[in-house]
Amino acid sequence: MREPRPAEYGSVSHGRFVRGDQQASQSTRFRDSLFLFLKRVELGSLGVYGSESEPPSLPSSLSSRFSALLVVVLALLLAACGGDPGQGPGEVKWDRDACGRCRMVLSDRLHSAQVRVPTPDGRSRVYRFDDIGCALIWLEERAERDDPATEIWVNDWRTGDWIDARTATYLRGQVTPMEYGLGAQPEPAPDGLDFGQAKAHIFDVEARFNVHGGHLDANPASPGAASDQIPPANQVQPTQKPHDHAE
Repeated sequence: MREPRPAEYGSVSHGRFVRGDQQASQSTRFRDSLFLFLKRVELGSLGVYGSESEPPSLPSSLSSRFSALLVVVLALLLAACGGDPGQGPGEVKWDRDACGRCRMVLSDRLHSAQVRVPTPDGRSRVYRFDDIGCALIWLEERAERDDPATEIWVNDWRTGDWIDARTATYLRGQVTPMEYGLGAQPEPAPDGLDFGQAKAHIFDVEARFNVHGGHLDANPASPGAASDQIPPANQVQPTQKPHDHAE
């Protein structure tokens, strides 16, 4: 028979009754502890002490100063707990974030990439890509390509963990979103490519197959490319209007 619930208990957690006044969230308990700590620190600095159970009340002027101090401290704590860390891979909103190059939505958790580049204000910005091929081709056209502060991250093709793209080993023959066909892993492999070889492979695939189609300039070497069908502007003859034969 189930144990009857005592009247002063409000809910059940993991098979045990829990008092209603014990259900405060962790953030609430942290806030209360921080408030009490800061209050004691302020009182101690002024040489004012009270009992632990009933601390003395603060004068109105001191209360205002203390409230301002508490707001500043809490703001700093919130800033430290949230926002961009300034280094490493950022958070990806899967099936929502778009690739910084081809604008496809990031859905493949095993073959995506990120590039963190420094910004003029001394901070950094993260760009997300659905394929390591998109990331390296995009970065090739930017000045941050040779900046030592630029970070490149790629998914481990087995676990989805973010690993350093420059030290990773790449395996060919994988099915990737933009068909560059490379999967990354941190360990060496007998037939694996290092970062430089992987980059050469990506640019070779891009040159031969032009996987982004109309997003990039057409490949002149490809049969039926736009450059083979449309003559340059300076070779287009102006359309002649028919002469009027009015008598």
